[in-house]
Amino acid sequence: LYYFLSRDDFRTEGAERMSGAVGHKRVSKDFIEQYRIPLPPLPEQHRIVAILDQAFESIATAKANTERSLRMAREVFEAHTSTRFHAIAAQHGTRSLGDLAAFRNGLNFTKQSKGQSIRILGVADFKDHDWAPMDSLEEAILDGVLAEEDKLRVDDIVVVRSNGNPALIGRSMLIAPHDEVASHSGFTIRVRTTSVQIVPEYLCRYLKSGAARELMIAGGTGTSIRSLNQGTLGGLEVPLPPVAAQKLHLDGIRELKAEASRLEDVYRRKLTALEELRTSLLHQAFHGDL
Repeated sequence: LYYFLSRDDFRTEGAERMSGAVGHKRVSKDFIEQYRIPLPPLPEQHRIVAILDQAFESIATAKANTERSLRMAREVFEAHTSTRFHAIAAQHGTRSLGDLAAFRNGLNFTKQSKGQSIRILGVADFKDHDWAPMDSLEEAILDGVLAEEDKLRVDDIVVVRSNGNPALIGRSMLIAPHDEVASHSGFTIRVRTTSVQIVPEYLCRYLKSGAARELMIAGGTGTSIRSLNQGTLGGLEVPLPPVAAQKLHLDGIRELKAEASRLEDVYRRKLTALEELRTSLLHQAFHGDL
């Protein structure tokens, strides 16, 4: 009975029969009571359960191994990147980020705001992106008109400033070329390079490294909501080789990132295939094909 009710078909049919007000929809008691269940003899039920138990145990093991491999692909990339930046710092020294860039907190607005409509980059847009998804940003209404200094430019870096989850503090993205007027929310800080001695993408890659993230998270203040401030950002020591060397290091990081992404894609496809196998086995079990 449990395996039969675990099928996607049961959830889909239940969703189609839901009623009630938006936000309070429910499946009726009648739908559950009247749901038709195939009922073979008990020995056949035991046979089906034994096969599914064994198959799903193997699938669960395979999923756990694949998820571990997925984590390792990310961890290897992060470890290599952090090691690279430590070596660069040892060889070339560092400069305070405050000497290389200027900072600006994002905008605050409410649903009652009345003014210019713009695209707004928020915490939910970060995920694991290297470049901000400018084409899919939500629109927001400001109080008044957006000031020129609040507009996002190509090669700006936006950093998560404040969040209830401390692990999200310090996430960083580069701003790609875009056509529409865009800014960023008050839960973020914009970093704009002011020195020709640093390549914005190189800086962003450093800010995304484990070493920099640890410093930003540790520098966050607050209890229920942790918050990163411009002083902590400005005090970060950035490994600073010559610009030509920065570009060479970027090439190496991009290559490793591409390989890590390829492996992650392989593991994600495997996880999808395992879930599809589970669904297929359930379908076969209750259609006499197992």
